[in-house]
Amino acid sequence: MDVYLGIPSRQAPGPAIVLMYHRGGTDDFTKGVVDRLVGSGYLVAVPDVYHRCPSATPIPERKALLTDVDIIADVEAAIDELRARSDVVADRIVVMGHCMGGRMALLVAANLPGICGAVVYYGGGVMRS
Repeated sequence: MDVYLGIPSRQAPGPAIVLMYHRGGTDDFTKGVVDRLVGSGYLVAVPDVYHRCPSATPIPERKALLTDVDIIADVEAAIDELRARSDVVADRIVVMGHCMGGRMALLVAANLPGICGAVVYYGGGVMRS
């Protein structure tokens, strides 16, 4: 799974954010959010949860191919990698998302122990399984 990574310039280990993207994937909007968070000192990882989708599938149609079980597994793998980094404080990892990503952030926070916090921006489809 590819992970878009934003790494801040900092002198000591610090917090990290797993940022869940909206239906558009790791697009300019998501990269802009990463840049703003990195500018505030956070290491930011955006896991590409679309990696199981056939590459020929248009981005807007990939959302329908996601499953909650796979999303949780992918984010857990990303968190495990973050916790192994020397520039991340392992117990200071937050999951955050916007729109579809807000739903994924809430899903992950409810299913994975040890997450420091969750930030949900206008979580799309929150009540849908």
